[in-house]
Amino acid sequence: MAREAPDYVFINSSNYGLLAKAIKKRYPGCKIVTFFHNVEIKYSYDVVRRLKKIGNVLSFFAFAYNEWMAIRYSDTIIALSERDSALLHKIYKRSADFLVPVTFDDKLDYNKLTERRDQKPRGIFAGSLFFPNEYGVRWFVQHVAPHVNAEILIIGKGFETLKNDLECDNVKVIGTVEDVSEYFYRADFVIAPIFEGSGMKLKTAEALMYGKTIFGTTEAFSGYALDFDRVGGLCNTAREFIDKINGYPYPQRRFNEESRKIYEQNYSMEHSRHLFRMIFEKI
Repeated sequence: MAREAPDYVFINSSNYGLLAKAIKKRYPGCKIVTFFHNVEIKYSYDVVRRLKKIGNVLSFFAFAYNEWMAIRYSDTIIALSERDSALLHKIYKRSADFLVPVTFDDKLDYNKLTERRDQKPRGIFAGSLFFPNEYGVRWFVQHVAPHVNAEILIIGKGFETLKNDLECDNVKVIGTVEDVSEYFYRADFVIAPIFEGSGMKLKTAEALMYGKTIFGTTEAFSGYALDFDRVGGLCNTAREFIDKINGYPYPQRRFNEESRKIYEQNYSMEHSRHLFRMIFEKI
């Protein structure tokens, strides 16, 4: 029984380049749209450089080949940011056709917003245990945490294994939790000491969605269009983190209106749907 060829196939990752190739070979007239959530060859190279394990080397070649196939066989490429598009052009000589920034589903419950009851602010790091997060958290605990007048909670899958290494006077490791939202609601700010990577950081969008003040690096904010000082602060050195965390005028209500507004305008699911509708009208 003959199957009708699809007009379009949307592939939600550059890791499926071999799939794009197979579809194009079978249905030459089908338009393939691939959404690059990352520049995988850069990410996998950073992992190899940092961990130096043979398994990571093999993964690097697998990611690189699949991403090249995605570049070759996709009719339309969507990337998260101008930085990723420029990096794709530098490596593969092909830029993205469209940009759709990272988005996060709206989970905010205004009834759960809490008031500050303690003089000492509370900050959280939220993210799973993998090398950019681990490096950033270790750096923060060593160089920043001892000098800030705040309680810092480390939340994320796997971080409980580093409890003995990271905990100190004002740092507590929570690790894996079923529901991270309660920690966002009770936090005065979010820290994002991320120094390596590509793409856009989903946890930054999540913090904006919860209306949190964010102190983060250039990497943590990469791809985001916002006023750093109004949502928190851009911090790339220990001194910048210390000064901005200690000097920020924390409101009585643990909610940053500017962060929430930026989320609604640029990083909500509704905004993403609007962009995708416009893209598919053009291709």
